[in-house]
Parts: sequence; structure tokens; C-alpha cells
Amino acid sequence: MSAEQFDVARLPSILTRSWQAVMTALDAVEAAVAASDWAWAGQCNRKLHLALETFDAVLVTERDGLSSEQTGSLLHAFEAMVARHERCTEALHAARSRLTLEIAAVRAGQLGARKYLETAGS
Repeated sequence: MSAEQFDVARLPSILTRSWQAVMTALDAVEAAVAASDWAWAGQCNRKLHLALETFDAVLVTERDGLSSEQTGSLLHAFEAMVARHERCTEALHAARSRLTLEIAAVRAGQLGARKYLETAGS
């Protein structure tokens, strides 16, 4: 069992559902990144952000009822989830950089073509 898929059944049900929403959103981000669908990845990333905000709010209300073992397992799972998300974020930033360079190259080509046409027309 992976760290982020620890035994959520041992957590309060509201926390379990909230954690599962975070993991579902992260799975969607990873799928979008794997498909190189950057618009979809951005949408999924926003959904993940909202799921994390909800998880945080639920955790604040439920934390006093957690055992130290549950808290430790949850922290370990959270750290593994953050590492997965960081890999996705790195891929998104790399894609954005490549796209920016490609756009700059196209614009430079357009400027070069325009100058050539203007010069040829005179």
C-alpha cells in the first residue's frame, strides 16, 4: 500500500472522504500531465487546490480526535502526496517554458517574414 493510500478506513469518515477527494484530484492532475493536456492539467490543479483547502478545514475540526498513530500516518501520506504534486508542477512549469519558447520562435519568424515581405515589396 502506498503512503498516500494508507488505511483511511481508520480515520473519521469525513476526513476519509476529504482525503479521497484530494487523491482523486491529484490522480486527475497526473493523468492530464501524462497526456500533455496543459489546459486540463491547470483545471485539475485548481480542483486539487480546492480539495486541499477542504481537507485542511476538515483536518482542523477533526485533529483532536486522531490518535498519534493516525496523525503520523496521515502526515506521511500527506508528504508523499506533496511529492507527487511537486513532480506534476515541475512538468507543468517545463511545458510552460517550452511553450513560451515556441511562441517566441513563431513570433520571431513572423517578424522576419514581415520584414522580408516589406523589403521585397519596396
